[in-house]
Amino acid sequence: MIRSERDETQTAIDREVHQDHYHTSVQPVRAREVLPEKHIEHVAEIENRSYQHGNPEHVKQRLAAEREQFKNTKTVSEVQRTEAINPTIAGEHVHHHVHESIQPILQKETIQPSVVHTTIPIHEVHQNEPKHHTATQLPAVSLKTSSARAARSAAARSTPTPSRESPNPSAERWAARGPPGPPR
Repeated sequence: MIRSERDETQTAIDREVHQDHYHTSVQPVRAREVLPEKHIEHVAEIENRSYQHGNPEHVKQRLAAEREQFKNTKTVSEVQRTEAINPTIAGEHVHHHVHESIQPILQKETIQPSVVHTTIPIHEVHQNEPKHHTATQLPAVSLKTSSARAARSAAARSTPTPSRESPNPSAERWAARGPPGPPR
């Protein structure tokens, strides 16, 4: 009878790895404000301009030529006598009295410009597709180390948080979507 005894020892490691990922989301905020239209009026000093159209010497010559057309002349002919009895003449004098009144008609054009500015605010929220990281193989750890880590993790999860509000809402959105890329 041959007795043999063989001891086989196998190490079982349950390793828990915690990897913190920090991510900051930047949200641009665009604002546009259109102020009321401002009108500034500037009135410059009056600039007087005088234009002389035509030649004054030419005007004098033309007036002199018109005056020369009318000259006092007298022509005396022989007296021719005839006699006739004419009917009675009634004279009528019509005196026209023209009373002119000037009625001013005001033609005024009023232009009142109005500018309507319409701003359409758009708030866009883009929800990107979640990032899924592939599973990785970790090196083995001892059962004792793994148990100690599991106990610490359970104690940390059972500790109540002081406030439900997160100081960084972007971190909550990131946590819901997963880390931004493969673990480094």
